[in-house]
Amino acid sequence: MSALATGLLSQITKLLSDPSDVDIWSKIATNLTSETGLEQVLHYTKLTPTIEEHIRKITA
Repeated sequence: MSALATGLLSQITKLLSDPSDVDIWSKIATNLTSETGLEQVLHYTKLTPTIEEHIRKITA
């Protein structure tokens, strides 16, 4: 897993409170820990605006 994916996993998990965001992020996290690449996971997952915003803030 890339350093970026690891960073996102550790940071975004703590920022989410909405159950739908938590559910979607849980699926993303599962895919990332199964060695699926970050770009592929994000491409095939419908992100919520909240998750997108957190990703942008963390990666900017």
